Amino acid sequence: MHAKPHPKAAALSLLSARGVSGLKIIPHRAIHNLAFPKSRLLQVIGLPTLFTLLVWGARQPLAFAWMGITEFWMQRLELDAALSLAYSGPDWVELLLPTLEAPSPMADWSVWAWSLIGIAVVWLATGRMHEAFLPVRLLLRLVCFVQLTAQVFFAIMPAAFPHSIPQYFTSMLVTGIAFMLVIPWVHALVYYILDFRLIHKLGLTALTLCFLAVAIPLQASLHIWLLLNLTILFLPLFFLVFSIPLLMLGCVALYGYAMSWRVPQEQDHLVE
Repeated sequence: MHAKPHPKAAALSLLSARGVSGLKIIPHRAIHNLAFPKSRLLQVIGLPTLFTLLVWGARQPLAFAWMGITEFWMQRLELDAALSLAYSGPDWVELLLPTLEAPSPMADWSVWAWSLIGIAVVWLATGRMHEAFLPVRLLLRLVCFVQLTAQVFFAIMPAAFPHSIPQYFTSMLVTGIAFMLVIPWVHALVYYILDFRLIHKLGLTALTLCFLAVAIPLQASLHIWLLLNLTILFLPLFFLVFSIPLLMLGCVALYGYAMSWRVPQEQDHLVE
């Protein structure tokens, strides 16, 4: 026979499971096992496959749409550039995308010097920011560090810079297509495995792909306008900080919004 636990020990065990308000402490979801029915496994595999095929099948209509958006803004901004459609990448890919014909102005010493002064001002100003703005301070100092490395490179060997504005434009669009092909599989790992309804899973990925389809050409148009006016001294900064990372932040924001749609399926449950 097993000895009965001491009454005080039993009472202490009950109290330890309650918080300061006296309510029972609910175990964190990280220490639960999520029920994973076979139907959800089919969603995890089938939905990203479906979206990937849809994006790939729509690549040519997408190219024409991107061409129209970029051409519209280049005309409004009166840029010294021309657009055309051409195939990019290996022959077997057949990736039709807008291509750019534009100069790649190099920075003169005045632009280089004013940029260096700007880096110093921002760096010193962030040192006076309140601790509550620590994320903003870190972001601004990251921008300063990246731009400072570009300043050093262009001061030492500017002619060795291997990229031009047209190449950058094409790489942004190619990377954007690749990102749109990958994002459904990211959702499969972080959203489809959860007990959201099918309409929610379809909605998140469709909303994210629509966001990317519009944001990518607008971002590319803005970068080209800025680079033609600021010179390619700022190209590394735009590529490393203000291209795909910004699109990723937008996708994370949409994911956070989609997490508020949580309506568990009736058959799903958490098993301790």
